[in-house]
Amino acid sequence: MDQFLLILVSGLASGAVHGLMGLGLVIIYRAADVVDFALAGLATVGLYAVPALNERGLPLLLAAVAAIVTTAAVGLVAREAVIRPLVRGELLTALVMTMGVSPIAESAISTIRDDRPRLFPSLVEGSVSPGSTAVPA
Repeated sequence: MDQFLLILVSGLASGAVHGLMGLGLVIIYRAADVVDFALAGLATVGLYAVPALNERGLPLLLAAVAAIVTTAAVGLVAREAVIRPLVRGELLTALVMTMGVSPIAESAISTIRDDRPRLFPSLVEGSVSPGSTAVPA
């Protein structure tokens, strides 16, 4: 039962992240009539920005806000510099351009930061103990 509870909490957390990414795809599609394949690459930029800023001394909450601003700025630059000038209303071109932005973002991340896996800083310390299981907060 203890293992089931840990898997359930982990699955709910992963499902929430996937749901937010799906919601982002739907919102962008409804607003621009283009499926934005660059969304995952841009989200990765934000994910790597938080620990990088936190390691440089910014408090975690401030690093998260700065990462959101950074990710939005990178997304705007990608849209204005790459996607908008080359698309001109053609759906297939827009799809291909958004597919190209994602590997560029991921390559820039791996150039700036090495490819070693890192733990994301803990937002809340401690754990919750329902019964005999300790679920990380």
